[in-house]
Amino acid sequence: MVLLAQLRDRNQLDTSRVNDVILGCVEPVQEQAADIGFLSVAGGAVRTEFVGTWAAALVEAGVITAAAVPVSAREKWVEPQGDRRVELVFIGVGLDEAAMRVGLARCLV
Repeated sequence: MVLLAQLRDRNQLDTSRVNDVILGCVEPVQEQAADIGFLSVAGGAVRTEFVGTWAAALVEAGVITAAAVPVSAREKWVEPQGDRRVELVFIGVGLDEAAMRVGLARCLV
């Protein structure tokens, strides 16, 4: 796979440790910045799920007031995005955190 070879060469990636590569593209129906989504990739299994709506989006739309934002959302609130965020979780045995951080930093645009 050319893409995997390019990733290997660019980032000194040990491709012998790559279990699976999922490639694809999606065509969004419309902007969905207010939606909270969940994506899980485990081996060859992929699961996506709509979880809810960001409290910040509800405030911006006038659905709720700032005072009505749940405590759980307020605890994670950071201006200007409010409670919107992306979380990336790796679960495994013997993961090299420092190496993973270096590799992820190389992905930043």
